[in-house]
Amino acid sequence: MKKELLMIIVIIGLPTLFIMSFSGQKSTGALTNEVTVLRVERINLYQQFPIITNVPWKTIIYRVRNHLLRGAHDDYYYYYGLGHGHEFFNNEMALVPELLKLMCLERTGFIQEGQFISPGGVSITVPSAGFDIRFKDIGQVPCDPMLADIAAETLARVIQLDFKMVEMTISNSHCQEFAQQSLTLGRENLAQGKYEAVITNLRNAWSKAASCL
Repeated sequence: MKKELLMIIVIIGLPTLFIMSFSGQKSTGALTNEVTVLRVERINLYQQFPIITNVPWKTIIYRVRNHLLRGAHDDYYYYYGLGHGHEFFNNEMALVPELLKLMCLERTGFIQEGQFISPGGVSITVPSAGFDIRFKDIGQVPCDPMLADIAAETLARVIQLDFKMVEMTISNSHCQEFAQQSLTLGRENLAQGKYEAVITNLRNAWSKAASCL
């Protein structure tokens, strides 16, 4: 608990130092403000996600909040967009299955196919659900409709913010064409509910863009 409080103080309690940290990086006011807004939105996702101490959601929610908070760390927010992208997307890849576990998904088809459907009829594909321990409980956690809605909204917003961070990085890169290809593929996979693939696509797009900053 003390460790988590310390992380909150460092991440949330020092906005002035966060903004000042850009001063030596040839930043423009517009870019700095945009990055700041994205980071604040990520912090808000953490602050607004409910704390529930009842089993069986307690551990999952703890992990969700932890990954939401880690994704708001200033190590990732640079004047040009996303920094330390591989570490950032490792965190996102850990966050996504925890949110999916809370979304009241029902399995369709064979386990190996990783096909699920949400209460609203949205198809979601998780290929790793058949063998990756991080994804194995999807569709097996008792359903809380209110929590499922919050998890779905949080996941949608997380992905949206991640796209914006990568798009900003690409806009400041000299390798935009190659990065855009991965970004386009990410949008296509998002439309098909393939969240694992989306994170991989975003990581690839960031990596290509960051190599030519």
